[in-house]
Amino acid sequence: DWTQAADSPLSESKKAEWRTYRQALRDFPATCENETNIDEVVFPTPPAS
Repeated sequence: DWTQAADSPLSESKKAEWRTYRQALRDFPATCENETNIDEVVFPTPPAS
């Protein structure tokens, strides 16, 4: 993932934001197991540019 590469132009704090976001995406399926309506599913918000 380009956001975590050593030569990434992102600051360490931005890299941390992206790590948190990516973890939220990995955890996402478990957070919406009981949702029956796709319109009620709320996806994690990516970090701002």
